[in-house]
Amino acid sequence: MIQKVRMHAALVLALFSFSELPCCAVGPPIDLSNGYTAETTTTTQGMEVKSKIYFASNKMRTESNIMGQSIITIVRQDKKVIWNLMEQMKTYMEMPLTEMTSQPLAYQPASDAKWENLGEESIDNQAAVKWSVTFDVDGKKQLAYYWLRQEDDVLIRSEVQGVVTTWKNVKLGQPDAKLFELPTGYTKISVPGM
Repeated sequence: MIQKVRMHAALVLALFSFSELPCCAVGPPIDLSNGYTAETTTTTQGMEVKSKIYFASNKMRTESNIMGQSIITIVRQDKKVIWNLMEQMKTYMEMPLTEMTSQPLAYQPASDAKWENLGEESIDNQAAVKWSVTFDVDGKKQLAYYWLRQEDDVLIRSEVQGVVTTWKNVKLGQPDAKLFELPTGYTKISVPGM
């Protein structure tokens, strides 16, 4: 079970890796600063995970099913903590945010991001504009691709460093604040090696 939770945490961090990419310096209008919910399918290293994501400012919650286990991860930058909840056992593990994971959780402006419109494509029968984004991470050039729905500039697909995510049922607006709190009745367990 601990291994499944660690795997989920790695996938959540992979989600954050594209959530924290620069935006709007020279490019499309992606503004998720007022919060959103979405259903995602993330594929990396041959593994596929379907999740529900809730985002509000410096808080993010993902609800996923990994190998038959329901796992909820809540990232609270304001408290500098990640909570992994195991619903079936009514337990949770707490991990500190590291420097890597304490990056902004939403798209942030960055002057070094270079956006290039690669034209129109159809993603899941939706007209989209494909963008390539070049940006620096620790002095190394990185490349990402985003597909934004043409009618409203909502993100519907991303490819970043081998992680492919499709976004469906994106709803803009603040999720319920209770989603970012520890539920009552859960017991804290320790994480071996942390």
